Formats: sequence, structure tokens, C-alpha cells
Amino acid sequence: MVTMRKGVNWVDINCRADKGVKMLTFWMDTIGKFTVDCPSTEYRVSVNQMDLAKGRKGRFGVEVDDSVQWYASVQAPDHNATVPSP
Repeated sequence: MVTMRKGVNWVDINCRADKGVKMLTFWMDTIGKFTVDCPSTEYRVSVNQMDLAKGRKGRFGVEVDDSVQWYASVQAPDHNATVPSP
């Protein structure tokens, strides 16, 4: 279960296919889904911003061919964090 908070959240996807171009679909059951093309010539880095009006929790998953190397990172704002003064 992932907690997405109100405000700007980020989903980063990095992927590379063994050959050709394969599609990777990232989904989150309470938000939606998006696709990324994963080429074999380089690692694809896809940064996706989600500006949410309210926070929510949900499961996420990735649908992709077994020949694709990938990782996903989900970042949510920490509203309790303090910013150090200069």
C-alpha cells in the first residue's frame, strides 16, 4: 500500500528492453495508469508529476514483458518536514 499525499507527488520509472521497444504500464488503483516505452538502446527515465487535491492510499503495480529491466520510485511530500534555515 502506498500513501499519496495532497499536493505534488512523483512517480519515476526507469526501464530498458532486451531488444526492440516494449511498453510498461504503471497503475495505481485509486489514481489511474500511464504507459512508458522502454527501448533497448538506452535506459528510459520517465518522471511523472501528480498534483492531488486530496491524499489517498492505494496499491500500485507494473504490467510489462519479462524481458524488460525496470524500477519504479514513488515520492510523496512530507508535510511534517522542516526546512533548515540558511
